[in-house]
Amino acid sequence: MSPLVTIFAAALFTGAVGVMVTQDPQVDTWGLVSASTVYSPVGAGTPPDASGSDYSAPNPQMRYEGPGCQEWADTALRGGFQPHDLTTALQVMELESACLPDAIGDNGQSFGLMQINDYWCTPNKYWPRGYLQTQAILDDCAQLLDPLTNLWAAWHISSRHGWQNWTTYARIVE
Repeated sequence: MSPLVTIFAAALFTGAVGVMVTQDPQVDTWGLVSASTVYSPVGAGTPPDASGSDYSAPNPQMRYEGPGCQEWADTALRGGFQPHDLTTALQVMELESACLPDAIGDNGQSFGLMQINDYWCTPNKYWPRGYLQTQAILDDCAQLLDPLTNLWAAWHISSRHGWQNWTTYARIVE
């Protein structure tokens, strides 16, 4: 095999592994990410632009067309949601927490306005510090009770992993 082909193959493999390592908090990273790795978001502590989000279509049955939690619209925008995502976020928020920032559900496992499950912030085999911790969004699951932190985490999850992470998403109309 020529050296050029070897370099090209190595570059392809490295790129593929890089994508695999950062896409899903429960995908085995083959031990390539150390426990101390922290991924800092673009903008040094502020959420990056989510305009490239790709969401699946909602379930046509059991549609919800309520106004959502309009009182949290400005906070949602500060948390990273873009105007085209705002209606979806506010409707999911209303269905998840009834607009209550201190809501705790799912037997103490989901927190805040968007009812983010502790799955996203609990240390596990693949993310020893917790997924949201490695993304520099929070230090502890308890911070999900802060409205801005909760919405930033929700924006991050929805923009990178999709709205299907909220079961109520299937009930809304975009």
